[in-house]
Amino acid sequence: MTIDGFTIPKGSMLAANLYSIHRDTRWWTNPDDFDPTRFLDANKKLLRPDGFAPFSIGKRACLGEALAKMELFLFIANLIRCFTLELPAGKSLTHHDCVPGAILSPKPFELIFTPRF
Repeated sequence: MTIDGFTIPKGSMLAANLYSIHRDTRWWTNPDDFDPTRFLDANKKLLRPDGFAPFSIGKRACLGEALAKMELFLFIANLIRCFTLELPAGKSLTHHDCVPGAILSPKPFELIFTPRF
C-alpha cells in the first residue's frame, strides 16, 4: 500500500502519533491552548472532532474507552466537589512540563487541595 508516496509493506505494524494529531493545526486552531469550548457547537452540544483520538482509532481502539470516561468523570467531579485545587504561590504549570516517551507524562508537580466543607 502506498500513502502520500510512502510504501507500507504488507504485515507492517502502524501506530498513530496521537500527540502530533492533537497538535495539528489542520484540525485545531491554537492547538497548544487549553480551550474546552472547542468541543461544543453553537448550541453547546458536544462535538467529536475528527482530529480527536485520545483512545486511538479504528478496530484496535481502546475497548475500555466508555468505562474510562465514566470513571474519570466521577473521579474529577468528586475532586472538584470536595476540594479547591490551586498551585502553590510562585509556581506555574504548563503542558510543556512533560517527560516524552511512548506516552507523554507530566513531570512531578505540586497542588494544594483545600477542603470545601
